[in-house]
Order: sequence, then C-alpha cells, then structure tokens
Amino acid sequence: MLGTSGVGTLKSAKFNKYSLLKLMGYGIIEDPLLVDCIQKKSHRKTRINKKWGKRYGCYEVPKKDLIQMGNQIIGHPSVIAQLNKLQ
Repeated sequence: MLGTSGVGTLKSAKFNKYSLLKLMGYGIIEDPLLVDCIQKKSHRKTRINKKWGKRYGCYEVPKKDLIQMGNQIIGHPSVIAQLNKLQ
C-alpha cells in the first residue's frame, strides 16, 4: 500500500527476515560445510569408541547457528532456507 507521497510504508509491506537482512546491507553466504559430525554408534570405553567411530562413521547434521563476520552472515543452506521462510 502506497502512502500519499508515493513511498511504501513498512507497516503495510511484508518482509521476511532474509529480505530484511539484504536491505540492511548484509551479504548472506551459504556454506554446506557447516556441519556437526555425530557418531552413529558409541561405546562407553574410549578405545572401543574410537574403533567404532572409524568403522561405523558419523551422521552429518547441519549446524543451527549463523556466523556474522563484518557485514556478512554465513550459514548452512538448510538454515538459510528456514530463515527465508520466516515472516
């Protein structure tokens, strides 16, 4: 909805957080390497746990946090997609 001066008001416009960050001058970078490695199978003894870690591997779970460096925001693509869906 435009006001009488031809300028849109913020109350009537709908911004999601992603577009608002873009308007504020932040660059948003998607980094697929921001993951946590959670071991698939664990053992209470350290020696056995280390062997199981090598044998069974780990799950890669995306980190849920965003990192701000100057005027850039870095996050996993799935987290950026969730941020884009919020309103």
